[in-house]
Amino acid sequence: MDEVQPSQTYLSRKLLDEAIRTVEKGILRPFPVREMDGQLILLDGHHTAYALLLMGFAFIPCMLYDGPIDTDMYRWAVRWAMDEGIEKIGHLGKRIVEHGDFVSLWVGACEEYKRKRRNNS
Repeated sequence: MDEVQPSQTYLSRKLLDEAIRTVEKGILRPFPVREMDGQLILLDGHHTAYALLLMGFAFIPCMLYDGPIDTDMYRWAVRWAMDEGIEKIGHLGKRIVEHGDFVSLWVGACEEYKRKRRNNS
């Protein structure tokens, strides 16, 4: 898990609890990753990846995703994560917040980023 750079800065306690229940049922899919700027970036599944870490997993199943992504937005998100000291999945443990805070802090920041980009285009 230490080889994958998160692209998210917060986890929702509610979504983490749901991810734990899902993993406990044995439901797991490969995590989409993309190599960018010399790093392997986790594109999705941060809550489930952290749940697996809590459950003692040392590795997560990953698949290289070669579909379309907003590369600029992921670079922004990774830069933000790294600025906050989040360089591996385990570092997200200090960023678990209530769901409403997650929506305003993380989802809101992503929406604001997209809005600013649209206005600058």
